[in-house]
Amino acid sequence: MAESCEVNGMKEEKIKIGIFGLTCCAGEELNVTNLEEELADIAEIVDLRHYLMVQSINEFPVDIALVAGFVATKEDEMRLKEIRKNSRYLIAFGSCASSCGGVHGLRMKEPLSAQYREVYGDVKMNGEIAPLSEIRPIDSYVEVDYYIRGCPVPEEEILYYIFKFIRAPPVKNELLPVNIQTEGYGKIRGDAFSLDPEKCVLCRRCVNICQKHIGQGVIDFISRGGGAKVVVSTFFGESFENAGCILCGQCITSCPVGAYQVRSDVERVKNILANPDNFTVAILDPMSCTSMMQHFSREEDFYTYVRRVIASLRKIGFDKVISFTEGYHLSLIHQARHIMKGDEHEKIAAWCPAAQNLIKKSYRELIRYITFDTDPLYMLMRILRETFGPRAKYVLITPCVAYKNTDEVDAVLTAPELRRLLSYSGIDVDIEKPDRAGFDRECFHAGEMEIMNTYPLGPMSESLLWYLTLFMREEGEVKRIQIEKGVEEIVMRIGETTKKALFITVPAKLKKYVVRMGDYDYVEIVPCFGGCAGGGGHYPPATPEKIEERRKMIEKYNERIISKLNRWAMSRAYELMAREGFRCPV
Repeated sequence: MAESCEVNGMKEEKIKIGIFGLTCCAGEELNVTNLEEELADIAEIVDLRHYLMVQSINEFPVDIALVAGFVATKEDEMRLKEIRKNSRYLIAFGSCASSCGGVHGLRMKEPLSAQYREVYGDVKMNGEIAPLSEIRPIDSYVEVDYYIRGCPVPEEEILYYIFKFIRAPPVKNELLPVNIQTEGYGKIRGDAFSLDPEKCVLCRRCVNICQKHIGQGVIDFISRGGGAKVVVSTFFGESFENAGCILCGQCITSCPVGAYQVRSDVERVKNILANPDNFTVAILDPMSCTSMMQHFSREEDFYTYVRRVIASLRKIGFDKVISFTEGYHLSLIHQARHIMKGDEHEKIAAWCPAAQNLIKKSYRELIRYITFDTDPLYMLMRILRETFGPRAKYVLITPCVAYKNTDEVDAVLTAPELRRLLSYSGIDVDIEKPDRAGFDRECFHAGEMEIMNTYPLGPMSESLLWYLTLFMREEGEVKRIQIEKGVEEIVMRIGETTKKALFITVPAKLKKYVVRMGDYDYVEIVPCFGGCAGGGGHYPPATPEKIEERRKMIEKYNERIISKLNRWAMSRAYELMAREGFRCPV
């Protein structure tokens, strides 16, 4: 029989509350017990029907069920459905229940069977408690009425919502305010992007990526007020750049709530275009268009979509639209030449600005192996400035957040910023005519670009092999050997010549190979998941499926711009790339 309490001299039935935990660390449940004196006051005005952590007699039904954790086993799923059946309102209590399984969700990166064998060996699973192959939030299994985020939910926030529910439940399906405890904490700022702690749900994704994948540890959980208040921050609230950030932007694409905000250059670009005295040049990386097409376009052919984007850029006022791919080719040609010569100062690839930042900030002993002048943007801009003169204004459109700090151009737009710029200008990309909307060629002729766009879409190391075969006039082959997860050795054979490259996709592992730099002719470091297809300047989310889809778009795009190569074009390309006087600024 339900208990009652006296309110304004009248007897009222107490609200029945249950606190439940599925698979989780029990942080939310424990924080309720930490309320101590407040818990006694709560017990006088509510009927705490179900709370395994503090009482032995637990009953259904309940008016409000606070459910922490996520569904990791079949037993969890059955229990969750029973809770839903016996509760009037079900509240996702904490980040694990509200989002995607928190830290436990990271196990989806590898097959469950392989992980189970590594931990338990040959021990057989019990059918009911065997972990499910997929981690999903609880609203994938039952209807959820409200969400309280946090990891764990702070004590004062728990108290706030319990009293709120006693007075009156919020509007159905209202997303409850996030991180009340962070009110008043300032943003962590940087020149390229910032972090707003008030939006953060403490899901840990960005922290894990920065510490375990990148290896920089720029951000971490910071406790305030004896641990009652937890926020994600740089140490002592330093700017990202001063804290050692390499500006890869993986924290941006991994954040499920948009707590990270990229510096916007949209207004700057609008002002540049509004000045009739400016000669304006857009430098477009086709990779930027992939996530735009994924999210907003009805167009099915990526080649056509890129041409529609080019037409849109011309329509809003750009005088020239240049392909950033030309800069990549300039950089690759330059580095291939130096690999042939055995120049150790060109050993580390300079094409990725985030990798450059990693070397500058954490591996200064490796600076002697890299020439920053081979950065694709730097090389491309030397030619464009020579061509268009000092009055030209340049806008780079890129999936790379690290370019936000460059001085080479007047403004830098990511994919979301480009979308906003076009929307403000009343442009619908899908209806722009793609006919005769190709890139302006300033570094290469069309035939030369056809030759160059046959390079493999993979590690730049393989692209270099393609250029080496052109230089040496011999066939080449590649053998890839995985040394460990995130580290590959690429052996390139061209005729009688053998070149070895080190390909690192988990930058945190670079420190193990610093002493082995002498073993390799070329070293490539890729901070972003999936390379440029997973750059921080794309629309989130950067899931493996989305990244692979973007890569396939680029592959098909390259296939469309390659025609059958005649003997004249091939001989022209050989002559072009073998000649030191070619317009490559080296």
